[in-house]
Amino acid sequence: MQRIKSTDDTGKAKTKIIIDTPKSKASIRSIPIHSTLLDILKNLQSCDNSYILTNTGNYIEPRTYSRHFKDYLKACEIKDNNFHTLRHTFATMAISSGMDIKTLSMLLGHTDVSFTMERYVHPNMEHRRTQIEKLAVGF
Repeated sequence: MQRIKSTDDTGKAKTKIIIDTPKSKASIRSIPIHSTLLDILKNLQSCDNSYILTNTGNYIEPRTYSRHFKDYLKACEIKDNNFHTLRHTFATMAISSGMDIKTLSMLLGHTDVSFTMERYVHPNMEHRRTQIEKLAVGF
C-alpha cells in the first residue's frame, strides 16, 4: 500500500492510495516474526480479510502513520525523519547484533547483498570499535 501522486480529471495534482503487489519478485517473501510478537498477534481477534491494526476491512491511512511517527519522534526529542528510516535502523542494528548479511538482505527484499550494505547499513563508531577489538584476541 502506498500513496502516490496523481491528477484528477481536470489535471489538478492529487494523491491516491494504491494497494498492489510489491514492485519486485524479491519483495514477495515470507518474513519470520519474533516469537514474542507472534504471541501478541495470535491473541488478537481478527476477521477474515481484515487489516491487523484495525481489525476491519479498512486500512489506516499512510499519512496517519507518518503523522504519528513524527509525533513520536518529537516526543522522544529525536531528529525529524521519515518512516522509511526505520528500515535503515533495522538493518544497522541487525548487523550490529551479528545477523549475517545474506539473511538481512533477504529480509529487506534485496537481491544483492552489496546494495544492502551500501545503502542500508550504517555502523556507528561503537560498533566499529567492537569489531576492531575482536582483532586483538590472541595478542
